[in-house]
Amino acid sequence: MMSAAVDTLVQFAGPVLAGLAAAALAHRWRHRIQAGIDRCKSLIPPRRASRASLVFITIVYIATFSTLSLVAHFNFHTHNDLAIHAQVMWNTTQGRWFDTTLLEDRPTNYLGHHFSPALLLLMPLYILWPDAALLLVAQTFILALGVVPIYLYARRVTGSEMVAAALSAAYLLYPALHYTNLFDFHEIVLAVPLLSFTAYWLLTGRYRLFFVFLALSLLVKEEMILVALAFPCYLILVQRKRRLGLMALLLVLLSGFLIIGVAMPALRGDAYFPKGRYDYLGATVGEVARSLVLNPALVFQHLVIPAKIEFLLLLLVPLGLLPLLGLDTLIFALPTLAYLLLSDYEPQYSITYHYASPMIPFLFLAAATGIGRLMRWSGGSLAVAASAFVLAASLASYLLHSPGPLARHFNENNEYAIWPHLRSGYSALAAIPPEAPLMTPEEFAPHLAQREQIYIENENYLPVEYILQETVARTASPRYPALIPDSRGLLYPYSETVFDQDGYWVRRYVESVPISHDVVVSFDDTLTLLAYQWRDDQGRPLAQIVPGAYLDLLVAWRAEGQALERYTFFVHLLDPQFHRLSQVDQEVEGGVYPTDLWEPGMVVADHYRLSVPWGTPPGEYHVLIGAYSSSSGQRLPPKCGACVVRDNALILAPVQVVRPASQAPPGAVSPQHPLNIRFNSEIELVGFDLGLTSMQPGDTVPLILTWRALADVTDTYAISLVLDQTDGATRLRCLEEPIGLTYPSSGWKRSEVVRDWHDIHVPLDAPPGKHELLLEVRRGDEVIGETSLGHVTVSGRIRQFALPEIEHPTAARIGEGALLLGYDLSSQGIRPGDTLRFTLYWQALEEMPVSYTVFTHLLDKEGQIWGQMDSVPLRGEAPTTSWVTGEIISDQYDIVVDPEAPPGNYVIEIGVYDPSTGQRLPVFANGHSEEGDRLLLEEVKILP
Repeated sequence: MMSAAVDTLVQFAGPVLAGLAAAALAHRWRHRIQAGIDRCKSLIPPRRASRASLVFITIVYIATFSTLSLVAHFNFHTHNDLAIHAQVMWNTTQGRWFDTTLLEDRPTNYLGHHFSPALLLLMPLYILWPDAALLLVAQTFILALGVVPIYLYARRVTGSEMVAAALSAAYLLYPALHYTNLFDFHEIVLAVPLLSFTAYWLLTGRYRLFFVFLALSLLVKEEMILVALAFPCYLILVQRKRRLGLMALLLVLLSGFLIIGVAMPALRGDAYFPKGRYDYLGATVGEVARSLVLNPALVFQHLVIPAKIEFLLLLLVPLGLLPLLGLDTLIFALPTLAYLLLSDYEPQYSITYHYASPMIPFLFLAAATGIGRLMRWSGGSLAVAASAFVLAASLASYLLHSPGPLARHFNENNEYAIWPHLRSGYSALAAIPPEAPLMTPEEFAPHLAQREQIYIENENYLPVEYILQETVARTASPRYPALIPDSRGLLYPYSETVFDQDGYWVRRYVESVPISHDVVVSFDDTLTLLAYQWRDDQGRPLAQIVPGAYLDLLVAWRAEGQALERYTFFVHLLDPQFHRLSQVDQEVEGGVYPTDLWEPGMVVADHYRLSVPWGTPPGEYHVLIGAYSSSSGQRLPPKCGACVVRDNALILAPVQVVRPASQAPPGAVSPQHPLNIRFNSEIELVGFDLGLTSMQPGDTVPLILTWRALADVTDTYAISLVLDQTDGATRLRCLEEPIGLTYPSSGWKRSEVVRDWHDIHVPLDAPPGKHELLLEVRRGDEVIGETSLGHVTVSGRIRQFALPEIEHPTAARIGEGALLLGYDLSSQGIRPGDTLRFTLYWQALEEMPVSYTVFTHLLDKEGQIWGQMDSVPLRGEAPTTSWVTGEIISDQYDIVVDPEAPPGNYVIEIGVYDPSTGQRLPVFANGHSEEGDRLLLEEVKILP
């Protein structure tokens, strides 16, 4: 608390105190300083010296802030505001006057959004340099130009070249000016020199020029109507020139009527009102006026808040509060200050944005008036002290509040640090043709604005030709064009990738594809699959694929949860025996728009590209689709009535694989173990893939044999696999099946390649040791050839058949194949965060074809889980498919108790389920009466 108070004191009192200290020292040594100035007069006249100093500091300012603006721009740190103005300028040069596609409310003409015909003043420069960078450089020059009237007026009212130069330097050191300069480009900057000159001509009595510049100022932006109301007030109240004041008032009011009442509604299609900024006062100008008059308490409540007080201090402190001594001149700033402070839109009362820029010159002119009064009161002796005060206060404020070099807030957002992905970003930009319609992230828009159609990425897909996306965003999460339902149904914006490098993607829009297969399947009430559609490699809406090609699955997901975590979607292509041929696991478009950015009710399109290896047999194949947590891997279970579910995923309509029109190209077929063995004139074994070379009895090991037809095959062939122990002790047959279970060899054509998938079931009585895997090829009863597929190792575990001593005996049959004999429990009292260890004793009643999973839960009285462990028996080493009838398995489990578990009595819940379906096996008490699908063991006490 104390450090925050000290920091606030330094920020706001520090510059004033620094100015006072500098003024005191300068006043004390004023005679020496004046003597030095007098000696210099012989070398260079004071006016020439002050003008030279003004030119020098202005050049330094322009060079510094132009460079910073350009570095930030070329480092992708400029945004939509710059892009809007760049596109407006470019469209105007093409004859589409003030057109833009970058506005949120989508008016086609920028003048309907902000009435700024004064932008045409920059058109000659833009024609010479048609780039957003021109606007950034021009903005720096424009803001610097505002110093000229300040210098002229300060010299006039103080009679001191020194004070005029000091006040000019303070203007160029002003933090609010710097933030305006470095925040993209805004048309409001044109008002800074125009208003500065307008006020100067008025203050010096040059009324013709005053009216000319007043009229130009009114063309900068619609809010200049309010800003300009200060000038007729000054003419009438201060200068007592009622006739000129009424003329100026008439000009302002007439301009306001034509701009806000006629032109802008005609261009935008509705009445103009700054929405979201004065809602507490009303929704129309009339309602706002009534609230200001009739509800002053409400106005006061919104005016006197810490942020707005801080805003005022940040405007006045860099000038040492001197504008308060020139209250008559400060009238110029009051309308601007009023509409900024009345707003509830935070950027309007912050110096880090551009909204305060119209009153910056007025504050300096008021400060000059105040210094002039001090000079007249002191007889001119305060010139040195006043100059020192202004310079010290402005320099201290610069260091404390400016975003410029050497200041405390310089490069806070790393705008000027070279982005490591810069080269890839510019390569992505180069991949987009000039003038092509485009959707892009905000930071790239200024670089691509020279085109008729450009859109900032949003949640409503727009039919543009190119989409630029990125996954390396620094300041905001990337967006993906979401799918929205409309009268035509669900549409997927199909596109092809033309650039993919270092997290930058460029896609070219091809067409919008209807997603017509409605399914509406909920996944754990979190995501809903609404519909899907197939497209083959020719772009046809067919669920048909040729080996070596690809098939696109287009889907529409809807977010249901209030706060989604990050999920990954998966699609598997399975053969009729549910072997996995290919798969895709991805977040939406490779992570461009992850699910934790989705909002409830949002519908998002995605597509998954499935490829099929050469040699895949023709026939119908299954497609599995689902989602799982990107962090834990836990799948979201689908919930549906008539649909088919497997492995916590949804099975879609079948996909048809058809025979390829041409043979596989060289190198397309590359089995893990190449052989190229000819068995006769019809078939050749190209090679094989073996899933495991170390296995256990009862394991199922995938074997893929790759065959080539040497001619049109007429016979049906079969294979026999033998495990032959190397010492000749045993010879076990583990498989006898025809070649091509779903695609018999008798249908193969010359040069056709076929991948033939078989499951090797390692016999339960296979002895441990090294075995040779032998393949026999048969034609009927005739063996036409034999070859070795290498050696495999069978690693057996020690089997137990004797009944051990069991601490808690029981007799519960689980399903048809397992009997729970009992369990041992390490302790019946345990603390939160500790591990509860227990052992289950199973006896195999028969051989089981399915590898089941055992679940163990620690439950409180309400059934809430406070710890669990799910595992294949013996932590995966004794799958139920390896159990031998009569065998006893000692199966240990460790449950970590939730650290938040409250003290009390708990029970252990166990059971068995099929992991592919989630279906639990029934439990039979005493071996015959069914008791449900779980078994409750001993109570456990959680200690405090």
